[in-house]
Amino acid sequence: MIFYLAAWAVLLALCLAVGASALTFFSQLDAFERPADRCLAMAWIGLLTLTNAFLALSLILPLRPRWCALTALGLSLPALVLLKARRAARECWTFARWPILAGGGLLALSLAWLVLRGTLLEDARIYHIPRVRWFSEYGTVCGLALLEPHLALTTAWHTLTAAFDAGLARGRVYALANGFACTLFGLNFMLVGWRLTRGTMRLSDWFLGVASLVYLSICLRSYSQIVFSPSPDIIVVFVVVMTCWLLLAGSADSERGDRGFHPALLCVAGAVSLKLFTAPLAAIVALAEAWRRRDSARSLAFLAFVLALYAGPFFAVQFISSGYAFYPLTLFDLQVGWAVDPATAEDKAKLPALTVALGFYPDGNSSVPTSWSEMGWRWLRNQTYFIFFSVINLASAGFLIFIRSVKGAILLVAAVGLIGNVFVLASAPDARYGLGYLHIGTSLLLALLLHARADQGERFLRDRFSASLASIFLLLIALRFLPFRWSTGILIAGFVTSAGLLAFFLGKALSRRRFFAPQPTWAPLTTAVVLASCIAATGCAKDATEMAIESYAAAGLLNAPDNSVPKWLLPPPTLPFHLVVKSEMDVRPINVRLERKSLAGVTYLYPVAGFCGDAELPCGSYGVRSDLRPRDLRRGLAAGFARAR
Repeated sequence: MIFYLAAWAVLLALCLAVGASALTFFSQLDAFERPADRCLAMAWIGLLTLTNAFLALSLILPLRPRWCALTALGLSLPALVLLKARRAARECWTFARWPILAGGGLLALSLAWLVLRGTLLEDARIYHIPRVRWFSEYGTVCGLALLEPHLALTTAWHTLTAAFDAGLARGRVYALANGFACTLFGLNFMLVGWRLTRGTMRLSDWFLGVASLVYLSICLRSYSQIVFSPSPDIIVVFVVVMTCWLLLAGSADSERGDRGFHPALLCVAGAVSLKLFTAPLAAIVALAEAWRRRDSARSLAFLAFVLALYAGPFFAVQFISSGYAFYPLTLFDLQVGWAVDPATAEDKAKLPALTVALGFYPDGNSSVPTSWSEMGWRWLRNQTYFIFFSVINLASAGFLIFIRSVKGAILLVAAVGLIGNVFVLASAPDARYGLGYLHIGTSLLLALLLHARADQGERFLRDRFSASLASIFLLLIALRFLPFRWSTGILIAGFVTSAGLLAFFLGKALSRRRFFAPQPTWAPLTTAVVLASCIAATGCAKDATEMAIESYAAAGLLNAPDNSVPKWLLPPPTLPFHLVVKSEMDVRPINVRLERKSLAGVTYLYPVAGFCGDAELPCGSYGVRSDLRPRDLRRGLAAGFARAR
């Protein structure tokens, strides 16, 4: 756990420095009037810039810690040399007051304890964890899709974990990246709580508060196994929210940013390499920026350069790994010798629309839908949540666009919610893939209503309304994390009540201000204590699979890996297991069994039962194809694979 906290502290410092450098070169550091907004934007833009830089580094070198550290320091250099960037970095340091540091530390501590549980996600053991190991040991490998087609599903998010997957941390820190993203996203609550108590809320703050309240609880409760894995699904959700916030936060000071690109552009440029489901977001922001710069050919050329600089490594890695730059789409097939066959790539493209949305899994026991009516019924039954909130989101975004005829940044955010939701419905109608867009329109509509209500009345009434909402905000945080289990619910209530009252009355005693709300100085700490308590209590609830694994391991029926390092120092190693599903009530975890196969001078591993996980490379989760051969035996696995002629 201490490893996570130390790594996240280093990452935060690097992200702020890299973000300051990126904003200095491509945008404007003074595009934000308020320093806290600028620091938050620097952190997110720096995070995405850093992951894309690591992805570019993987084209020439393996992602060993020393090379990644040199790359990060090189990107941070302008923040140490340039006056504007150095001033912005020092400005962020002014927020290092002990109530804020204590609140951030408690939040990070609760999330570090939560993600210690390790992932049970099947996708993680099929290709997320193996791809992290390939990046860490060999970088980008040519023809990797021939070994396992899933391994060519590239994301820059894997590179952040790969940079730390070495030494004693090997095989232990697969939740590092998502845990850091959740911690960074949790800072939104501290910022909103602080501004609520001060009565300085703007439209962007209302949106940030509503969206953060909705999305973080969903990710930590409904998608916890994804949080515990290197999957990019969580960061995609957060980036959609933060990009919309950047659009709103920069709109009030748009005249300040006329000399550079809108900061949201850098965010979406870095988001393209996370997952192709960010395409609607990137297209909307890029087209809006191009329209704003339409009178200057030089600005348009520079815009194209920035987008290519960020997205270029992603498409290069995709092409080298699979033979297709837009894999799993088979556009621009150059028929290179290491390319996977088009039929296999098309199967991977169609898989998201079948596996979860329709409840259909392509194996021997599947019940394949035979008609459109059966497919529709399965979708309605399996995706009730997604369908219900899609209707609400589309109605909210459509109301703002077509009835209220909103303009500017509000129109762009509403378009993100509308077009993104339609895009997911057409390509992969599942809540996991479309969660980032699913509540944007609704969050924006609620933010507009709250903003309009807060602007009414005299100054005293506005302050009282905002301060009252600060207390309600703390209550809503607790309610959003309230589980259905009474035992854990009581635990959450106890944590929240005791921690909230402690911070509340301590702040009241020291500041001697009015009683009706937490005091502004202590608001970040109070909000962080409540949120950290909810996260810690949520970590006490375990699902049926986790309980089955614990019981089988205690009975000696499941062999856990040896762990001589204390859990409070380092996360435990990944458990190599496979679930045997006898029925809905009978799920049995068993250890993974690996076999070896020698082919063309290379020894491969493949699981007889289960998936590769963090097994020794090279390993194929679904076996090894007979026509696979190494491209260069002298260079070994780093040279990649090709098909035998």
